Amino acid sequence: MMRVVLDTNIWISGLLWNGLPTQILNLAKNQKITIFISEEILIEITKNLSCLCQFSLVEASQLRDSDDIIIISTAISAQAQAIITGDLDLLTLGEFQGIPILTCADFLEPYFN
Repeated sequence: MMRVVLDTNIWISGLLWNGLPTQILNLAKNQKITIFISEEILIEITKNLSCLCQFSLVEASQLRDSDDIIIISTAISAQAQAIITGDLDLLTLGEFQGIPILTCADFLEPYFN
């Protein structure tokens, strides 16, 4: 069985989003590879996820769909000026911590009106 070490960005991407990093984590889950992690890497992952963890504990109760935590936390981390979505669960909020949540049409209106 192949033995691998994953960089922090692969861990975070694999845990939060679907894509190639998730496929790598699934290989380990299915016992096709063995992933090794050090205490230092674990600390780095924890530090990078701390914003998400704090958000999840405090704010998740406001969300109708817990999967939306990823979108909200990314917007907060990026200091985004808007979240653009077609997801009714997010649109119902209208805004989150001062970040407007808009449909594509609402976002584009000022530019093409």
